Amino acid sequence: MINVGSQLSTSQKAVDIASQYEKGVYAAIGLHPIHLETQKRKEIVDENEEFEFTSREEIFNLENYKKLAQNPKVVAIGEAGLDYFMIKITKKSKKKFFTSK
Repeated sequence: MINVGSQLSTSQKAVDIASQYEKGVYAAIGLHPIHLETQKRKEIVDENEEFEFTSREEIFNLENYKKLAQNPKVVAIGEAGLDYFMIKITKKSKKKFFTSK
C-alpha cells in the first residue's frame, strides 16, 4: 500500500504511518496544486451526495520536502503539477511556484 500525502503535513503523516510497518506500507509525498491558496470547494458526487472542504494554503519549501524524501519508506514524489481543472487561480500564478526555486 502507498499512502499519499498532498501537502507537507499529510506527507509527514503518510511517512509516519508507513514507518510503523516493516514491509508492505509506503508513502508518497508532495504538494497538490489545490493547496497553493486557501479556497472553498464544493464537490457533487451524485444527486444524493456532496461535500465541501476548504484547502489550506502552503508555501512550498523545497528543503522540507527534500528532508522528508530521504526516508526509506518514501517510494514516490507526486501530486505536483499545474491543475487547471480544480483550481481557480491563474496559470501564471501556478507556474511561478515551479520556476521560483
